[in-house]
Amino acid sequence: MWVAATCSIGVAITVLVAAVMFIQLPESTPAVVTSALGLWLPVMLIAGVALLGYSNSLRIRYRALLGLRPRNTNSETSALRINMAAFIALALIGCLWAVGSYAHREGTATAQQAENQHFHHYPSVMIFSIDRLGIQGPGTVTGHIDHPDERYKWVYSGVWLLARTPDRYILLPQQWKATRDRVFVIPDNDTIRIDIARTPK
Repeated sequence: MWVAATCSIGVAITVLVAAVMFIQLPESTPAVVTSALGLWLPVMLIAGVALLGYSNSLRIRYRALLGLRPRNTNSETSALRINMAAFIALALIGCLWAVGSYAHREGTATAQQAENQHFHHYPSVMIFSIDRLGIQGPGTVTGHIDHPDERYKWVYSGVWLLARTPDRYILLPQQWKATRDRVFVIPDNDTIRIDIARTPK
């Protein structure tokens, strides 16, 4: 009886997760609800698959004790391999889903915290450029260098260095607001020089 109950619970959890995945939540759904679903659904999927795998293993190992009809060895081995492969695949999907949901949740929380702190823990930089870059936004200052011997003709200040890739700088105006201001992506090449004006404490 408890083997059947374990299998039923596993099936119910897995079906519930699958059903919720195909339900489109309204835009008015609170962020707390969507965040909780993103965190707990993959955990539920892993739990459901684990219960199914456990009950399947018990059915194969203790067929006589459970009063099930015996199977030939080849059929039993094939069924075990197929079922275990399916369970492992579903469990792997659940693990990847859980990791992705956790990373998304932490990334969103970090971004919100950085915005609430006005990005003050990011370095303030000055950008020197041969050509005009058009970096404009609240808090930014654009200057033109008229000295004939100076290679760089434009200088920009009042920006935060948000991130750097091997060939790009990602910059924000120091008074940046979400949905209002732009994020600037500047190429890292010989026409650009980046000076760190202030490092975070």
